[in-house]
Amino acid sequence: MTYASTLCRAAVGIRAPAVTVETHLANGLPAFNIVGLPEKAVQESRDRVRSALVNSGHVEATAVKQTDAFAAGLRFARCEGILPAPECAHAVHAAI
Repeated sequence: MTYASTLCRAAVGIRAPAVTVETHLANGLPAFNIVGLPEKAVQESRDRVRSALVNSGHVEATAVKQTDAFAAGLRFARCEGILPAPECAHAVHAAI
C-alpha cells in the first residue's frame, strides 16, 4: 500500500506551527476525508488505525466487483428479509 507524508503549516491565529500531514492511498471508491477537528476525533482514530494495520501488512485490502457485492446483498435480503445498504453489501460478500 502507498503511504505519503509531507510537512506544511497550520493557520492558528497569527501563528503558523509546523504540522505533518500523512495520507494512505488505496484502491476503492473516490473519497476525500478531512480529519482532525475535535468532533471528528473518533473518525480520525479509526482511519489512522485502519491505515496502520494495512500498511503493516496485518490486514489486506481487497476490491470487490460491484455486481458481486450486489448479488451478495440480494442473497442476504432473500435469506434474512432485510435489504442491506450498498456499503454493507461489500461486507456481506466478504462474509459469505
